[in-house]
Amino acid sequence: MQEKFVILCCENIRPEVDAILATGAMPEASARSFSFHCGHVRSVWDTVKDQYYELDNVSARICLCGCGCTNTIDIPEDILNKPPLMLVDSGAPLFLPVALVDDFRRRGAYLILPGWLFRWKLNAKCDKLDQSTAREMFRESLNEVVLLDTGVHQGIAPVLAEYAEFTGLPARTLPVGLEHFRFRLDAQYEKWRRAQESAACKATVSAAEQRVADYSMVADLTGMIIGVHDENTVILKMLDHFVRLCSPKKVAFLPALEGTYGTVISIPPGAYTEEQGSPPFPVPEEQYQVTGTGDGFRVRVLYNKDLIGVLSVEEVSLPSALDEYLNLAHFIVQIAGLSITIARTHANLMLAMRTRENEIAERIRVELALRESEEKYRAIIDNIQDVFFRIDRENRVVMVSPSASRMFGVDSAAEMVGKPVVSLWKIPERRDAFLEAMRTGGGAVQDWETGFVRSDGTAFWVSISAHLHTDKYGNYAGTEGIIRDISERKKIEEALKGAIKKLNMLSSITRHDILNQIMGLRAYLELSREDLKGTKHETFIEKEDQAAEAIQRQIEFTKYYQDIGVNAPRWQDAEWVIREAATQLTPPGIEVRIAIAGIEIFADPLIIKVFFNLMENSLRHGERVTMMSFESRTSTASLILIYRDNGVGISEEDKEKLFRKGFGKHTGLGLFLSQEILAITGITITENGEPGKGVQFEITVPYGGYRYNS
Repeated sequence: MQEKFVILCCENIRPEVDAILATGAMPEASARSFSFHCGHVRSVWDTVKDQYYELDNVSARICLCGCGCTNTIDIPEDILNKPPLMLVDSGAPLFLPVALVDDFRRRGAYLILPGWLFRWKLNAKCDKLDQSTAREMFRESLNEVVLLDTGVHQGIAPVLAEYAEFTGLPARTLPVGLEHFRFRLDAQYEKWRRAQESAACKATVSAAEQRVADYSMVADLTGMIIGVHDENTVILKMLDHFVRLCSPKKVAFLPALEGTYGTVISIPPGAYTEEQGSPPFPVPEEQYQVTGTGDGFRVRVLYNKDLIGVLSVEEVSLPSALDEYLNLAHFIVQIAGLSITIARTHANLMLAMRTRENEIAERIRVELALRESEEKYRAIIDNIQDVFFRIDRENRVVMVSPSASRMFGVDSAAEMVGKPVVSLWKIPERRDAFLEAMRTGGGAVQDWETGFVRSDGTAFWVSISAHLHTDKYGNYAGTEGIIRDISERKKIEEALKGAIKKLNMLSSITRHDILNQIMGLRAYLELSREDLKGTKHETFIEKEDQAAEAIQRQIEFTKYYQDIGVNAPRWQDAEWVIREAATQLTPPGIEVRIAIAGIEIFADPLIIKVFFNLMENSLRHGERVTMMSFESRTSTASLILIYRDNGVGISEEDKEKLFRKGFGKHTGLGLFLSQEILAITGITITENGEPGKGVQFEITVPYGGYRYNS
């Protein structure tokens, strides 16, 4: 088979060329190699000319690559000017941008390739270079040896170490891969392929020439990207390329690093606004995606199959040329992916260098900060009024703050160190419940109340805020936290409970007596109505009876209102409370749907009356209710419980007065009481149903007022 495109290279880089061709990216290309000659011959041309003439005779295009040795590639000028030969480059610039190679060399780095390294002993022997001479020669101008690891050769680390020992220079490996070399060869291959297409089909000459011109322009433009060390600059230059090529309305790049998206960079600036929790514009699942309007596209920018970011181009000037724009985009993003990766690698290297330079100073700063922190910590522990404690895995006291002597009635806090912690508990068994509360509470408790004893045996109340310690295997390793004496608070609470109980009793007795008097009053009014029937006084009697009835409702209202807030709020299973309310009501012929499970809310114990009142109102006023339902949804900062029925709903006029005390067709107190009960723990209730289609009440529980159980 006649060869069409031949890569003629030094055998030192032949494995890299073969690896690139094995990818199938250049299906019509093949490779040949010439013997390595580092320092062994005077003329490279003498080494390759026989193969050149042989390939030239069969009209092959020859792509010449050197290994980077000291020999000059002395190709005659008349040969260089002939179309069959394309001179790519030699050595390190094949695998790294020239700017980066120059930067390494300015800093005294000796860049070598794996193929050359495997033959270094042969080169040294040919040049009659012993270790002493080599070390003296290298140290005059070099600081280190840098192996550009292409990822093709195995077992190279020992060889590099041996060469480093020979030269007396430190050596390291820089993983460069094959991408840059592949791009260099691919560019030559693409130029050759475009030329082949142009010659093969006269009808497409114009289009092919335009394509070549486009790729040449892209190659020139991407040359500006290669070697730039600032990531944002690379991205802006890439976006500017697409502005020139496609004239889009807006173009942007969404950076990505290890699965996390960064901040969008766009032309014009601010063309996209970020939305919390999602990328500013859709990320295509495939390599590329055409926008729904057909005049734009999004392309994944990859390097070694890792996502570097997403390019978005919208509203191009010529939608008919979208396929051509996409072809150019695929080429550009490969260069961009490599360039951004190089820029990130360079930034990491610079950061590592700065970190190394500042290591000693940072260690000193850390030590000073640690000393200062320890002093502040000690000052806090020494002066804290509450007691700080630490318990070990054997449940013995290993540390307490000085305030423990006052709280527990000992001469010194040191007396408590080493004692079993259960000796401090009034009821030792309560500590098991305390530890269980921490385990079920995510490893910590807050204001957990129990009884402790002092050294003289007297008991007192404390609240404990603490957390568990575990070892690296997750096993119990002790506890640590704060103990607060709440004896005085407990006395006040008990006194307050007693006062509330007495007030409630007084209120109940007073309410009972007033209701008895009102009943008597209304009985006499009824007798008076009979006697004055048909006179002008009958109307007065009717109004007096209405006033007495209103007083009766107000007095009855206090019976319900006095219980609100008496008992402390607690965590309650929402589904259980709703079902209990429905059981109390037992609505006949009504389907009750409860789509709430695994949710607890922190509320007053009277919350059951809220759900009862909602369902009772549906029965009283819904007229045609056959279904009641409860469901839930969450927003960014709250839980919303939703109650609906399929009755007549509530008119717009009544919605504004719905939660006012006294408004309604019965007592007018149910929804007012419901609102008051919920407000104790910051829960709100609103009605936003559509009149004629049933009610819809939304109960909003703030963040921290709900939790999920198993």
